[in-house]
Amino acid sequence: MKLSHIATAIGGLVSGLMISSFFDLGISFGVLLVFLAVVFLFEAKFFGGVNEDKKLQIYLSVFLIFTSLAIFRYSSVDTKNEIVGGNGLPAQGDEASREGFVRAEGLVTDEPSEKDKSITLKVTLERVSKTTGEVISERPMNILVTSKSLYQKFNYGDRVEVIGDLKRVKNFSADFDYQAYLAKDEIYYQFQNPKISLVSRGNGSFIQEKLYDIKNSFLENINKVIPAPESALMGGIVIGAKSSLGQDILDTWRRVGLIQVVVLSGYNISVVADAVAQVLAFLPLGMRIGFGSLAIILFSMMTGGGATVVRATIMALLALLARATGRIYMSGAALLVGGILIVLYNPKTLVFDTSFQLSFIATAGLIFLSPVIEKYLKKQDSTLRRLNLLFLNILAPTIAAQLAIFPIIAYKMGMISIVSIPANILVSPFVPVTMFLGFLTGVVGYLSYFLSLPFAYVSYFFLAYDLKIADLFASLPFASVDISFPLWLTIFIYFGYVVWIIKTPIDESPKS
Repeated sequence: MKLSHIATAIGGLVSGLMISSFFDLGISFGVLLVFLAVVFLFEAKFFGGVNEDKKLQIYLSVFLIFTSLAIFRYSSVDTKNEIVGGNGLPAQGDEASREGFVRAEGLVTDEPSEKDKSITLKVTLERVSKTTGEVISERPMNILVTSKSLYQKFNYGDRVEVIGDLKRVKNFSADFDYQAYLAKDEIYYQFQNPKISLVSRGNGSFIQEKLYDIKNSFLENINKVIPAPESALMGGIVIGAKSSLGQDILDTWRRVGLIQVVVLSGYNISVVADAVAQVLAFLPLGMRIGFGSLAIILFSMMTGGGATVVRATIMALLALLARATGRIYMSGAALLVGGILIVLYNPKTLVFDTSFQLSFIATAGLIFLSPVIEKYLKKQDSTLRRLNLLFLNILAPTIAAQLAIFPIIAYKMGMISIVSIPANILVSPFVPVTMFLGFLTGVVGYLSYFLSLPFAYVSYFFLAYDLKIADLFASLPFASVDISFPLWLTIFIYFGYVVWIIKTPIDESPKS
């Protein structure tokens, strides 16, 4: 297959996923596209004119076929109504049982989330019955269990019994579609403050359990030598552990545009891969790449394997593959491949997973917008130009990432951070060294509490600095602005970015 055919197929997949995500057209529309594709192919075969016309018809057919495949894929996982009809639970109303509470048993399938004096468990139920014993459903279904009782700790792999009011998920805010957000993970029901009993432990994946144990002990090593809230910030920076940061800190960092610092990204993944490669530098290239790939996969599993992490993992693995085969690593193509694979696996991620959107768009900004910004900065004259060149590696990526994500943040959150660029310029340069010191603090902590202290003391300085900068900018009355940002304007701005990138010949930039 030609490269042009592959590009056309990818374009069709992306178009189909976007159409399905924003418009409820259903399978019938996909069937119509297949019919049109067959018509174009038939015409090209038997009634086609010149070769150029035939080529156009073939390309159009390929595009329509892959668009329809994407629509069929989205429809296959769009189970917002299916879950109601097949498990005995009502489609309308709140009550899962008209006679009151229900008894359910299932498996905790993810790491519990603790925040704001409550705990949330993701549970895959295996059986739902009335308290009288009458079985309502034996179909596996994902639910959320939220409890304010923290006297008993639960872990991944625990089998639990839950007694309470099983209700359909409701939106609690007009600004956030909570139902859609959970629907991407096929969660449609939840328990609020039920009675939870532990049935047994150790029923999950052995490897996943051990990885979570390593993660928790790593965080404990950090907490022993670094006080709060700096220790919580370190956990977020190193492995994306945000649960202990507190809502006030998270809100502050969102307001100043620094929340991406405590969100797992490709940078975290690359640090893990590079660290393993450096430690195993004495081994042959193939073995280094193999161990690096294994470390990346295990790290992503340890952090929970969200869409953002999986995207970064795919990109890092493709980079290692390019290194192993001696090929040039094309970060833009890797980003596209990673994004398409994730969205094909779970099409709802494209619209409903804001973290994935921000991570993908920010990475695209670093890849495509940063060279454009760098060229512009190099064009400046006199003292300003020399200052730009001095901080070029900081300014260009920071401005590019912030420009890339501000439309989606404004649209999704109804807010624009006015101080995001200066805040990121002051904080971002120190994030790599903070991450490195955090890894050393946690790893050395396994060997000795006292040996980890020097790394902890130095890292504490950077963490305290980051928190102070965030608080300083957040205290400004103009730090952020609430705004109504329509979807059409968001699309228009991103289209403008694309035109800007295309019309800027990077290769012709003047030498500094």
